[in-house]
Amino acid sequence: MSDQAKELSPAHITKGNVAETIVEQFPKDPLLKRETLELVRAYYAIPNDKVRRQVYELAKSLATVKASSAA
Repeated sequence: MSDQAKELSPAHITKGNVAETIVEQFPKDPLLKRETLELVRAYYAIPNDKVRRQVYELAKSLATVKASSAA
């Protein structure tokens, strides 16, 4: 039996190790961060469609600059 199968086995789960095992298997999702949720709420709170689109384009360009400067 593989180590992964052992970790997910009922015997291992009943010992209380299931939460740690499951959390370790999945990377942290950036969409669940408070910062991301606040950013999305602020974006949709912009009443002017043109301004909202400009903010979107600005964010995209900043992400591109960061990605190209990291290389």
